[in-house]
Amino acid sequence: MSKETSWALSLALGGQDIVEEMRSPIGDAKALKNGTELKGMRECHIRDGAALIEYFAWLEDQLINQKAKLDEVEAADKLEELRSTKEHFVGLSFPHDIVDRSKRSCHPLPAGTRELLHDRPNEDISL
Repeated sequence: MSKETSWALSLALGGQDIVEEMRSPIGDAKALKNGTELKGMRECHIRDGAALIEYFAWLEDQLINQKAKLDEVEAADKLEELRSTKEHFVGLSFPHDIVDRSKRSCHPLPAGTRELLHDRPNEDISL
């Protein structure tokens, strides 16, 4: 049985003393990539890296030069916008927000955190 099998199914089949856990040949086969797949992944990383460089330049300009106060949704929207300009872009693998976009924040920052981040940009701040 695969290590990814649910605990309930394992118990229903007799538990860990009876059920043998082993690697799945299906997972192993999916992990193997041919030359075309590898080339595509490399090219994708190059395109995404270019979008990230553009994003970091934009972000630095916004925070340092423009003194803008951005929330995480605004920043993520800009990154998505830059990625969307690259060839073969079809969408995000994992959407950056799953709540009502009108709220403008996925995860509200604790009171005072935003000011802390802007007032002390060179300090290591763990949230």
